[in-house]
Amino acid sequence: GSFSATEVVVGTTLTGRRYRLASVSESVNLASVGAGGMDVALAPANGFVALYLIFNPTTLDVALLGRDVTSISAAEVYGGANMPAGYTASALVGIIPTNGSRLMEPHSLKGRSVSVEPVAVLNASSTQRASLFNLSLAAAIPINAKFVSGLLTIQSTATSFIAMNVSGGGGKQGQQGVGLSGTGAIAITGSFDDVPTHPSTPQ
Repeated sequence: GSFSATEVVVGTTLTGRRYRLASVSESVNLASVGAGGMDVALAPANGFVALYLIFNPTTLDVALLGRDVTSISAAEVYGGANMPAGYTASALVGIIPTNGSRLMEPHSLKGRSVSVEPVAVLNASSTQRASLFNLSLAAAIPINAKFVSGLLTIQSTATSFIAMNVSGGGGKQGQQGVGLSGTGAIAITGSFDDVPTHPSTPQ
């Protein structure tokens, strides 16, 4: 995978010394360990890798470094114990999903927003529900995710009004949905965008 940016600010800590890096273009190989690879061991299978841009202020070397964050939250600066020698500053640039072969899933990274192919999180037949219910997205999005976008598809084999809503944070924050009335078999697909994943997500 590769990463390019006009400018990235890296730091030793969130409040420590900072360095402004211009015209960045680096690549990462998740099958290797060290600068330009994973921080330690292999990338996770069907998990998530945080990509950090790391900087050596003595040699001025810049590289990407991956860290397995499948079950942990990724810090804004690299907080693991396996920073390559000489590299003292870093910045989180994105979190990318991996497949069963420990490779990056096809994706597009723009800022911190990651676009991937749709991942099914619910496929079920159901009678009418009177209220929203909780649905885990742990297999589809990393712990750090603050917003999620996706598709809703619903269908009925009988004359009816059909509707589906999605919201975030265990309540009705950012609620969006689709609905359709018709005769006979009907179906509708719609999208939802930037639904918050946590109740306290800053706006």
